Amino acid sequence: MYGWNNVLLRVNLTDKTVRKQALPHELLRNYAGQFTLAARCWTRLNEAGAPEENRIVIMTGPMTGMMGEGTNRYALAYQGRNGFCTGSCGGRFGAELKLAGYDGVIVEGRAEAPVYLCIRDGAAQLRDASAVWDQNVDDTVCTLTAACAPGAGTLCIGQAAEQQCAFAAAVGDRLYLSPGGFGTVMGAMRLKGVVVRGSGAISVANPEEYLACALESRRRVSEDPFAVCLGSNEFQVTADVLRNLQKRPYAGYRHAVRQIDWRKPAACTTVVRRACYSCTVGCRKCVRMTDDTQVRTLETPAPEVAEVFERACGVTTLEAQLDAFELCRQYGMDPAACSCAVGLVMRLADAGLLASYGEEGITFGNPNAMVRLVSLIGQQRGVGALAARGVRVMAEQLNAAETATQICAAVEGRCGIASVAALRKGSKEEEQQLALLAFAQDCGICPYTAVAYTEYLLCRTLRAVFGQAPETREIGRLGAAVRQILENQTKGVES
Repeated sequence: MYGWNNVLLRVNLTDKTVRKQALPHELLRNYAGQFTLAARCWTRLNEAGAPEENRIVIMTGPMTGMMGEGTNRYALAYQGRNGFCTGSCGGRFGAELKLAGYDGVIVEGRAEAPVYLCIRDGAAQLRDASAVWDQNVDDTVCTLTAACAPGAGTLCIGQAAEQQCAFAAAVGDRLYLSPGGFGTVMGAMRLKGVVVRGSGAISVANPEEYLACALESRRRVSEDPFAVCLGSNEFQVTADVLRNLQKRPYAGYRHAVRQIDWRKPAACTTVVRRACYSCTVGCRKCVRMTDDTQVRTLETPAPEVAEVFERACGVTTLEAQLDAFELCRQYGMDPAACSCAVGLVMRLADAGLLASYGEEGITFGNPNAMVRLVSLIGQQRGVGALAARGVRVMAEQLNAAETATQICAAVEGRCGIASVAALRKGSKEEEQQLALLAFAQDCGICPYTAVAYTEYLLCRTLRAVFGQAPETREIGRLGAAVRQILENQTKGVES
């Protein structure tokens, strides 16, 4: 079937089996998207009686791995504390998986010893990962790609997941964090990571028409003010765009740039911009920070999540926010959930409830204390071991439920684009736009670049890929179905 490989990879860690499984055409026709397919595969596994714990589903979309603008997303499905969860990541991992001959991967069971999954052009095998167990994300990626396939796409965990931090995340291609809790499941399965390299191709129904659509999508993105600001070399410009987008999500993605404070002095210098597979925006930055004592280069902080530490911890210093995010990336932790845990620790310390842990100098709004607490959580030392269990556990143990609720509420809405389903209903025009974004993301298109797609262009592109496509009037219905899947998952921070 055009646009797909029609193949799933099934991995059982318990009995160490790796096998291919056909992906039925009927399933692809009825659930032709990364979220819808992941949810359907999860449901089928439940119907077959497979245990929900120690299971993950990685699924690409019909556009993942193609040359259109931003065609790089893949979905992640897993069992969270409160039920079925799903999210998505960018980078190059999804494209490499598709080009390696697989549309998705289902991993089940628990390995006796740490392992990683190596996939290269259709061939897949489990390998020993004892040498990288207890290593951070960067060291793990360097070791595994050197042993498996240089330049490969990766999805790996750090020490936080190994020690079962409640909000541990897997990190895609060293840069892109999964939803909190996904890494926790990988750690419980003793799956250190997945490394994939593909050199294949994806067939389409009408190559010439698809090329024309791909060029049109790139042209529209290059002229879109929202995408241009996301790709700015100034970190602060990108951060301001996303901050105002979160405050005014119903004003429209393209109009968020109108609220930028262009007069702000730059707080850091962008060394290089990072872009996902088949994307020209480059919204991720590798920045150089200069303070009174040293010059530091931080690897691609995410502007849209760095400021969650300000909302949860009261820290306004950009340097500290980026340091905290960098630690989350290295240890493999969801920054939003981690910021809630740190904020709660700070509040409890101010109230004198943490004296027994022997931590001094912890006060709400203290940047040095915030960075130190993030490190303690990643290592699960001292009060960090309690915080790593999540804000809910801390709140119950220390009778601080109301404070925990306030902190989590301050961070909600942190991923306005990725969580389009969670937005409350607005005007008819806004609903149409959110439906289009949800449908485009289900197809595997990055929501940051999906703002440049019109319903007509998206349907025309899909028709060039499959030979058929939904009518433009059907986008609203299909997008609403995707939003319903996301609304039914665990809401809020994994705690």
